[in-house]
Amino acid sequence: MMNTHYASRLLLLQHISFPHSNLGLFVFNCKTTATKASLLWDLEREREREKAREREKSKKRGLSLEEKREKMLQIFYDSQDFFLLKELEKLGPKKGVISQSVKDVVQSLVDDDLVSKDKIGTSVYFWSLPSCAGNQLRNVYRKLEADLQSSKKRLAELVEQCGSLKKGREESDEREEALGELKAIEQKCNELKDEMGQYADNDPAAVESMS
Repeated sequence: MMNTHYASRLLLLQHISFPHSNLGLFVFNCKTTATKASLLWDLEREREREKAREREKSKKRGLSLEEKREKMLQIFYDSQDFFLLKELEKLGPKKGVISQSVKDVVQSLVDDDLVSKDKIGTSVYFWSLPSCAGNQLRNVYRKLEADLQSSKKRLAELVEQCGSLKKGREESDEREEALGELKAIEQKCNELKDEMGQYADNDPAAVESMS
């Protein structure tokens, strides 16, 4: 017969593989306090190991572009200083951004007006202050708001134009009959074009041009 301690460890392994199983109910029903304590201790240790594995996976996976941008911005905000690119390439790895990608990440921030860039003498400096970022975001917001209002105005104009074009084109028996006749005429026209194509080799103009 399987002893309780062995059974508890077996169910712990089942819970690790199937986390939605009702392990809590089993712990509650264990007969001895020692068994409960041992199982809970094992469960806690396994949770810690799982967290460590997740952290390791995250390190191997690396940061996303947006995460890298946030890390580099934090360097500027924390220091509120001016940096050369080579200085940023040294600071980046401390935040988890590899030095090889620092240049592209910083340039993306410059392109989005979140980091300022200027050449002084022969050196190029980068900087960004929280207050500057706030102003830049407000400018972006105002531009987007203006674009939204312009788009709404254009939509209203198109809706009005669509309404005008529909006038005189309301569904009716006469309209359906006219559309039917038009379709028949178009079909007949296409048939005649195909028939003419069969006699293209006998076209006097084509024969004359070949002679």
